[in-house]
Amino acid sequence: IHMVAKGLRPSSMIYNDTRGLGWDYQSNTACNTLISISTGCRRPVSPQSMEQDLALGEDSYLAYYWVHRVGDMDGFYNTGQILETHIDAIVAAGYKTVISFRDDGEPTTRLPSDPSPGPLPNFEFSDAKGNWLLSKEAWAVEDAGLSFLSAPVSGVNAFTAKDYLLHETSIAAAEAKGPVLAH
Repeated sequence: IHMVAKGLRPSSMIYNDTRGLGWDYQSNTACNTLISISTGCRRPVSPQSMEQDLALGEDSYLAYYWVHRVGDMDGFYNTGQILETHIDAIVAAGYKTVISFRDDGEPTTRLPSDPSPGPLPNFEFSDAKGNWLLSKEAWAVEDAGLSFLSAPVSGVNAFTAKDYLLHETSIAAAEAKGPVLAH
């Protein structure tokens, strides 16, 4: 949405781009509405059509840790939850900012073999109860010399056009610093 709003990507490409990022927006009514309001691009809700492949032959942050980028644009990359053990690699890959869309206190991923409740040895910046801590990830990212932005999204209808506009200036500032890794 940010790239379309800035005129860097045509709105007609937003659904193709988001599938490539791992977001199947056209299959979610609330997300489809957000895209329609934010970009003017309208498409009927349809079944999921997730593309599971990553581009090959890319270097540096372009191919780091299961990242997806928007088309041929260099700047914004999406990944799953980063771990405490990934920070050095993120810095070495050349990212300048990490954006987290997680909500503070959100439960971390538990495997069937993990104890419930309690701490998890999964390096997801979690607390003693196994919940993700915004402050812990922010500190680790900033301590490594990167910028950190929190733009929490939780629930099916949580991220609205109003939410996007609230964070748009910060997202643009992050983009201006260099490659952004979002999760």
